[in-house]
Amino acid sequence: MKMKVEPKVYQDTALLVAARFGNRASVRFTFMPVRFGDIAAYAAFAQQIKVGRRRMFDKAGQAWLVRQPALEIRSR
Repeated sequence: MKMKVEPKVYQDTALLVAARFGNRASVRFTFMPVRFGDIAAYAAFAQQIKVGRRRMFDKAGQAWLVRQPALEIRSR
């Protein structure tokens, strides 16, 4: 199954939410670390696997596994 979303969907959503609730909450787009579940374990495991002379995931791939896009919403 493949899923495709519009580019910058999180950034656009942050603007919409801030426009609607800006007087009651601050909204910003960020990347949050994933510190739960099997994703962190998989990222550590994938770092050790080598395919040919290269690692299975480069540094950007590692960052993608442990940092995911998020909206940070804080009340004022």
